[in-house]
Amino acid sequence: MFKYGGITEKGLVLYGKALAGKKMIYTRMEYGNGELPGLADCSSEDELNAFILSIKAVQNKVADLTMYSATSKNKITTVVGNIIYESVQADFRPSELAVFAKIEGEEEFLIAYFTAITYFDGVKNDTTDYISKESLYGQDHRAFLNITTGNTPCIKVEYTGASYVTKEDFDSEVAFMQKFDFVVDSDLTLAEWAASSGEYK
Repeated sequence: MFKYGGITEKGLVLYGKALAGKKMIYTRMEYGNGELPGLADCSSEDELNAFILSIKAVQNKVADLTMYSATSKNKITTVVGNIIYESVQADFRPSELAVFAKIEGEEEFLIAYFTAITYFDGVKNDTTDYISKESLYGQDHRAFLNITTGNTPCIKVEYTGASYVTKEDFDSEVAFMQKFDFVVDSDLTLAEWAASSGEYK
């Protein structure tokens, strides 16, 4: 669905603070179905990444996602969000995904943005999927993404897909993960992540 994404300027600032030892907390995600002004002028991946730097909000929010988990292994952080059924008003085609985070005790910012619409080489490419509100009832829709950490200029993000699970299976899985401490708190510092080659528990 989302083939391209990048870190925003605020995201780079937050990651810089986190690498210096501050606690960074992934807070939530948003789906949007809009197209930001200026997107059509981005004819290459480099231009798109530069454009994403300045983004502060999605063009048209259609769903909220809570943060399910953020786990780290070998400097790759996997962040998972769950859609909030009550926030969905109608069927939609998500063309935007925004990720929010904050430094502990500070303001929340949009730190990463993904788009399903590109105009590389002047040709529009739309890879949005259709999601019906009815299909979400009694299930949890999860969005997955990876954030590769290292030095601040080396941070990159990748959307890796979405899946559906029933509410019953989801609750059971959460209980199991919490019982065995598999759910990793998202407020570990990036300095801790970068210093470890193992998986945090």
